[in-house]
Amino acid sequence: MHAAKTDGKVLRSNCSVHERKDCGYMSDNQMTEELRLRCEMSQEEKYKLALFAVVRNSKVMPAGVKLGKSMHEINTMTVVVMANIMESCDFERLKESYESV
Repeated sequence: MHAAKTDGKVLRSNCSVHERKDCGYMSDNQMTEELRLRCEMSQEEKYKLALFAVVRNSKVMPAGVKLGKSMHEINTMTVVVMANIMESCDFERLKESYESV
């Protein structure tokens, strides 16, 4: 079981569905919606969003904030950077490196 019910609220536990520790309480409806979204999202979609988060948070957002850009502009530039990464990668060599671990 991924959650314990307490006074109409659900305490999320640290498990395969909930990676974050100490994430607090949420209502039954919020829990149901989060679980539905996680179950519907493919592994490919999760990897894409993880790449988006890493690129945006580590490179694009710091530069964008310094330049006074809006979050929409920062997110748009992040997608552009991701497209450039996809075009410039040698996926066969990356696969060999990844699988060598």
